[in-house]
Amino acid sequence: MPGFICEVTPHCNLACAFCYNTWRAPDAPHPPTLAPDALSALLVRVSTESDASWITFAGGEPLLYDGLEHVVASVHHAVPQVRLGLATNGTLLTDEKLDSLVRAGIRHVELPLFSASEERYRMLTGVDALTAARMAMTRVKSRRLSLTVASVL
Repeated sequence: MPGFICEVTPHCNLACAFCYNTWRAPDAPHPPTLAPDALSALLVRVSTESDASWITFAGGEPLLYDGLEHVVASVHHAVPQVRLGLATNGTLLTDEKLDSLVRAGIRHVELPLFSASEERYRMLTGVDALTAARMAMTRVKSRRLSLTVASVL
């Protein structure tokens, strides 16, 4: 089952101590992002030409990308057989945002659980977000979406 991860934005609302993205260095420039229509066209072409069966939207934090729902809906409309997923830290995943992404075509969500301890979660990510991450998991499961919970070791 070939597929790929599309990093839609380098921007993130966390400051994880273990972040592997090279643009997180203080003096590193952010890579450019594509406009929603250009990104949609690229993803449709790549998924068609590669025979991809899945695409996961990631980042940075993909929920910071303006036009994410438009991209998801465009890709879903053009290649409905491709399973669309979202890899998010969950801190911005409100009920409204999740519902709009589901309407657009998202069927799978991957969320990280960096720690079960609020203090350790804050130490690792730089923010108090454990409750938001847990709520995101509850929201995803309440909609009966496929959920992967990832951990960093």
